[in-house]
Amino acid sequence: MRIKKIIVTFIILVVVLFPAIMWVSWLLTPKKPFKILIVDKTVLNRYCREHRGLDWILENSKYVKENRDYYEIDTDYYGFYPKDHKQYKIHDLSKFSDRQIDSMANYYDAVYFADSYGMYYNEWYRDTLQQEHSEKIYGGLDNNELSLIRKMKDQKKLIVTEFNFFASPTPYGIRRELESIFHLKWTGWTGRYFDLLDTVKNPELPHWVVHLYKQQHHNAWPFTSSGIVFANEDDRVEILGKELHLNLEVPLIQTFYSATEKYGLPDVLYYPYWFEITYSTDTSNHVFSYYEIKSNAKGDSILKYQGIPKLFPATFEHTKDYKFYYFGGDFVDYPANFNFIQLKGVYYLHLFLLGKAAPAETDHFYYRYYIPLVSKILKDYYNGMDKTK
Repeated sequence: MRIKKIIVTFIILVVVLFPAIMWVSWLLTPKKPFKILIVDKTVLNRYCREHRGLDWILENSKYVKENRDYYEIDTDYYGFYPKDHKQYKIHDLSKFSDRQIDSMANYYDAVYFADSYGMYYNEWYRDTLQQEHSEKIYGGLDNNELSLIRKMKDQKKLIVTEFNFFASPTPYGIRRELESIFHLKWTGWTGRYFDLLDTVKNPELPHWVVHLYKQQHHNAWPFTSSGIVFANEDDRVEILGKELHLNLEVPLIQTFYSATEKYGLPDVLYYPYWFEITYSTDTSNHVFSYYEIKSNAKGDSILKYQGIPKLFPATFEHTKDYKFYYFGGDFVDYPANFNFIQLKGVYYLHLFLLGKAAPAETDHFYYRYYIPLVSKILKDYYNGMDKTK
C-alpha cells in the first residue's frame, strides 16, 4: 500500500507540479525587447509553416516587440498574406520610399529571410504543391530589400538568410549584388531527399521532376523507393536512387567540432529536406557545417558528370566585421507545436521524447540542430546589443 502511495504521489508531481514550476519559471523570466523583421514570401495558409519554427524560438525565449507583446506568427512578417476564398494580400517593402527603408534599417535590430521563393499559380489556386511549373504570382527579392540588407549590414545588424535567398525567382541582377555583398556564389543547383520516388504511389512527387528527368534520360524512370533529386536553374534534373546510386539514401549534415562546442550541435545527423549548393568566395566566411552525399561508384560517376560535389557547405557565418548567417537549406520550415510553449525548459522535454531518427522525419533536425543554433545566435547577438538606445 505504501509503495502504491509513493507511485501515485510521484505521478502527481510529474503531471501537475513540474509543469506548474516550468510555467512559473517561464513567467518570471524577463522579456527581451528585440525588433526582428521576418520576410516570408511563401505562406500557403495562416499556419505559416515557412517561418513557424523561428516564431517558436522567439516566444519560448521571450523575445518581444517594442510594445512588449509577443510576435504574432500570422501578422508579424513581410511578404505574402493568404486570405479566405483564395484571396491574398501583399505586405512587403516594394512600395517603400528610400527614407522609409532608412528608417527600417535604423529601427530593426535584425532581419531574417525565411523564404523568398514566393507563390505560383498552381500552388495557390490549384493546391498542387509545385507538381507542375506555373506562372509566378509573387516572389523573389527586390531592390528595396537589397537596399535594406546593405544598410543593415553597414550598421552591423544581425542578418540571417536561408535556402532560396539567392535562387529563382530573385532577378539575376539582384542575385549577383547579394552574392557580391556576402561573398557567396550559388551554383544553380538545388536538391531534396524524397522518401518515395514511385510515381504511382507518391502523387505529391513534383510532375516537373518526372517530366524533365524522363526528357533527359531516354524516357526512363528506374526509381521505386527513395532518393535524392538534384535540379539546376537551367532545367537539368539528376536523381540518385537508394541502392542504385546511394549507400545512404538521405543526405547527412556534418558539423565541425568547433561549432558542436559553440552551438551545441550534433556532429552528424540526417537532413531530409530542400538544400542548395552554394560556395564562399572569401575566406572570411566560416563554414561550420557541410552536407555529404553518400553515393556509391555509380552515383559518383553521375555526380562528377553533372559537376555536383559529394561534399558542400550547409551553414556559413560571418562575424568578423558584420553579423551574417546563411543556411543552405530550408531549415526553419517545420510544423512547430505551440502547445506548452510557455514552459521554461520544454525544449529539453521535446528532446527527451524524440524517437529514433528516420531518414524522412524532420524532428531531429529541428530540435537537435535548428533550435540550438538559432537560439545561440539570437542570445549572443542580444547580449551584445546596446540596450540604452
